[in-house]
Amino acid sequence: FCQSLKEFKAPNGKTYHIGDTIKVGMGSMPEGNFKYVQVTPPPFFPPRPNGNKFSARKDFALSTAVIRKIKMASQMSGSDKVMFTVKAGGIGTYDIWIVEAIAACEVTPCSGTTAGATPLWKTPKRNFQRWTVLEL
Repeated sequence: FCQSLKEFKAPNGKTYHIGDTIKVGMGSMPEGNFKYVQVTPPPFFPPRPNGNKFSARKDFALSTAVIRKIKMASQMSGSDKVMFTVKAGGIGTYDIWIVEAIAACEVTPCSGTTAGATPLWKTPKRNFQRWTVLEL
């Protein structure tokens, strides 16, 4: 069962609306692919968070997408999951399990940062010189 929503207040402090642009982070799978961002499956497939068959590839990282639909889906476990259907150019659409994607930093700002802060993976690396004390 799915219920359409016009907006969703996410755990990262942002309220998302249909038509808003969402920022995609980095995939959380070991090879860089996404776990909670999926290519929208054909209509005869049920939505499946964590399914690897439709996972977005790592080349979708650091892009933006426009929210087309916001749905709350009731799971067999009794919990409700919020899913955004987004369009990122081209002909395909993607489904984002938003709460899980924010927790995994697949969407920014993510739970590991405050709204508007730079996620750790975008922080520039700092080079520190090592000093050695020599005895004379």
